[in-house]
Amino acid sequence: HLIQTERHWLENLDDVIGGYPRLSDDWAGNSTLHVRATAAAYKSVRGLLDEMQRLSNEMVTYAASLPAEFVAHKASYFQAVSMLMEGSLPHILSHIDQIERAIAKAKEK
Repeated sequence: HLIQTERHWLENLDDVIGGYPRLSDDWAGNSTLHVRATAAAYKSVRGLLDEMQRLSNEMVTYAASLPAEFVAHKASYFQAVSMLMEGSLPHILSHIDQIERAIAKAKEK
């Protein structure tokens, strides 16, 4: 789920920078089928964690390289910064307790 959501944030950033921001009141989330397919594709927790690290590195690099002409368009820039500051990291952090509980439960078995 976190991997798919990070990809979604990157796509949204592409859209905003490209001048075609997505407009919606909500987001449908990830389908369970897609989450399972992603987990199977990466085969291990290490594979999933490595992909999250790559996506995080990509997001930081992308945000650090926003072109000056985009930054000059304050409304679009504000939308991008809001998305990055209020979306990506807070979303990951909101799942930490859930992840820790799942790890503890798995250790009990």
